[in-house]
Amino acid sequence: TPPTEDFGLDVTIWQPSPKLLAGGELGRKTLEEARRSAELFASVHGRKPSLAVITVGELSRYTHGDRRLDIYSNGLLSWFSKGSAGTANGFEVKEIDLPKTTTTDELLSQIYSLKEYDGIQLMWPLPSHIDAPLCYNAIEVSRDVDGAHYLGQMELDPKNASPMPPVT
Repeated sequence: TPPTEDFGLDVTIWQPSPKLLAGGELGRKTLEEARRSAELFASVHGRKPSLAVITVGELSRYTHGDRRLDIYSNGLLSWFSKGSAGTANGFEVKEIDLPKTTTTDELLSQIYSLKEYDGIQLMWPLPSHIDAPLCYNAIEVSRDVDGAHYLGQMELDPKNASPMPPVT
């Protein structure tokens, strides 16, 4: 059974804080909406929506991702496993792992080669030798799933984002 808003606890004994977010339930609902959206996309376009996920080097914050999946979550529902979660929810996901030694030009070439994908996600942080603003802004706004492009930043936080593209 899906969790309830009271987290399955007896509310006569304990009330969860109104600031407590039911992340698992929110994630489940979000994936359900994404699955329905993917089904609609497939019915209209005759193919699954596609996502390319690019990682450059090893991301230290994800070194325990596999273990966290084993302990805490279902791989089909977890952002630790974009390929599995995407496939389970009606998306075609291509995971691209580039070496830490990848140059800015090589990363840009990889981004530009992904024209057939509906969405592109460039995982952060990028190695320090890569021109991150140039690479994130190379992703077309319409395919930038994270809103990392400067136009996406303006949409997400109009008060703090610059209306001018970064000078390259």
